[in-house]
Amino acid sequence: MRRWYLGGGKALVWTPLFPRYLDTPGMWDEAHYYHLKWYPTYTVSFYVDGRFITPKFHDLRWDYNLLTKEYDIYGYKLMERSAVLPYDTLYSEYLLKGDKPMDGIAWFALPAKELEDIKIAENAIFLIRKLDGHLIHTGFMVLPQVQSFMVQGANYVDMVPIPEVTPFYEVFDGKLPNTVHINGYVIFIGLHFRLIPSKPAGVGLIFADSGCELSVTHQYLSKTPTPINDALEDWQNFLSKVPKLETSLQKIQKYYYYRWYGLYTFAIWKKRGNYHYPAVAEGPAYFRVPIAYSAPAHVRETMWMQDDILARGELLEFLSNQLADGSLPGRIHLDRCVTFYHGDWGRALRYLLELHPNIEFAHTAYEGFKRYVGYFDKIRDPEGMGLYDIIDHFETGQEFNPRYTWVREDADMAKPIRLKGVDVTVYIYSLKQALAWLADKLGKHHEATKWREGALKIKHALLNYCWDARDRFFYDYDPIRREKVRVKTVTGFYPFYTDIVSDRHMGALNHLFNPDEFWSTYPVRTLSKDDPHYSALGYWKGERMNCPWNGRVWPMTNSHVADVLIRLSKLDHKFKAKAREFILKFVEMMFFPDGTPNCYEHYHPDTGIPSLFRGVNDYQHSWVIDLIMRGLVGLQVEAGDVTVDVNLPSDAYMKIENIPTPKGLLSLEYDRGGLSQQLKDF
Repeated sequence: MRRWYLGGGKALVWTPLFPRYLDTPGMWDEAHYYHLKWYPTYTVSFYVDGRFITPKFHDLRWDYNLLTKEYDIYGYKLMERSAVLPYDTLYSEYLLKGDKPMDGIAWFALPAKELEDIKIAENAIFLIRKLDGHLIHTGFMVLPQVQSFMVQGANYVDMVPIPEVTPFYEVFDGKLPNTVHINGYVIFIGLHFRLIPSKPAGVGLIFADSGCELSVTHQYLSKTPTPINDALEDWQNFLSKVPKLETSLQKIQKYYYYRWYGLYTFAIWKKRGNYHYPAVAEGPAYFRVPIAYSAPAHVRETMWMQDDILARGELLEFLSNQLADGSLPGRIHLDRCVTFYHGDWGRALRYLLELHPNIEFAHTAYEGFKRYVGYFDKIRDPEGMGLYDIIDHFETGQEFNPRYTWVREDADMAKPIRLKGVDVTVYIYSLKQALAWLADKLGKHHEATKWREGALKIKHALLNYCWDARDRFFYDYDPIRREKVRVKTVTGFYPFYTDIVSDRHMGALNHLFNPDEFWSTYPVRTLSKDDPHYSALGYWKGERMNCPWNGRVWPMTNSHVADVLIRLSKLDHKFKAKAREFILKFVEMMFFPDGTPNCYEHYHPDTGIPSLFRGVNDYQHSWVIDLIMRGLVGLQVEAGDVTVDVNLPSDAYMKIENIPTPKGLLSLEYDRGGLSQQLKDF
């Protein structure tokens, strides 16, 4: 299975969902700067012995943040290595193997209406492009030097990466005319360079927020002999900040580093507009924004880095954009905050502060989430029941599920509803518990008591209104009809990762482990198989949906269910084998048959085939690193104490070094049932 995503910039990624030109020299398919789509990027056309030659594609290799392509061209071998450099530059390096030089023209095109300014610079062309109302300062350059250039306006033409569509095709005779004419519908920008055998040449497209930033990057690149090495070094520098893992569980080994690659790729480090702190975007393309439903998952992954700046920044990004009513935005764009998503904030907040105590951040987070809970108590629970409303099926991130159409038949048409959700209520329960813990830490003991009382009220409400002793299941609640919503959805198990449940509720787990209900070849289904709306293919009312939650397996809910099993295994060791089985099966699902890891939005519960039709891979919508740490390594940090309860197969080997804890960096080694530990200061 081909892979091609590239990241590592401060705001830039190259993650086309369905690239059409992977076999073509350059990076013609779209890039995203923040969430702004830039298309096309650039290609390179080659001119040999008086004519343009189309290279014959030979091979493609992807290695996390490096894409290597090989071509045959006119009897020579041409290697192209491309990466997103850590200073927001999409860069391709070319190395020709042969005994004769050739000419290359690096070029791209853009709509004339989007061009705000253009000027010629040393070995580059600088321009300002306006996308969705935002100005992007851009530099297009070649290394080591420009031989000639051309900027030419033209009437409309198909945007395809072949030299015949360009004005360069008819005028190039060993050089371009060094002219600038920008009248027309589309503007072609071309830079001619000389490719000498065995000497690398490069093409770079720089993205910047200001002319000053652009100039600094351009000057740096002009003096750097092999910029591609900066991308490789930046990736290794990132890895040096995460725990080092070595294990005989091959898929865990591979997936562990693959997930770090995803977090590295989709992080946004720049400050601009509504972006004040580093945070991780949910995924590629239109998911290239921080999203509230997935943000707590990112915290639970990145908190395992030695430096908590990214995990802390994820929470601060949303709190810095908090709305006047106390709610948090669903999606944070450069210039606007839109929609609303429920999120499991409480556990993420507490886990982070247990692992990385920070009193200043604790104060900020406490005040922000205090306002957030105030919004829920006032707006989402007007009856004061202790249960909280879902008012739109999209806002849970779990749309197209019969739990919503139970309370209103046309809820799937985005019609307003009122549904007391088990999942969103458990989120607020966990958050109130976290605030009680945090209030005590901050010396606000009176407030801590109120938070505990509020959490207790929620617990009683879930048990009184949502628990069904006959069916042995937690159902959502309809506050209008005053009845349980008798739809068995996977969120009915969410209370089991809290202390809400007791022994008398354990019968619900029979539903979870029943293959005719939730347990599947690749567990776990989002809707019970015996529900008439169930579909393993994600069909809803006869239509295949993009984001169906009526039976497909979603990594996000799998993460929550894994938490259920991890907690149960701490209370009763008979669940340890089930927790281990689930985590290993969960990770196994997210591999192609050729051994390439993936993370799509959802999967078929029986075949494990992902939602390939969506094209959305490397989707940061779940937590896996945290499950490895807490579920397999068995690491728990609470009240400053660190405990380890390994849950690996007895014949497995695992060594993990430099795990951050409040007491220092912890290293663990487990081999055939034996465990050794070593603790050292940061």
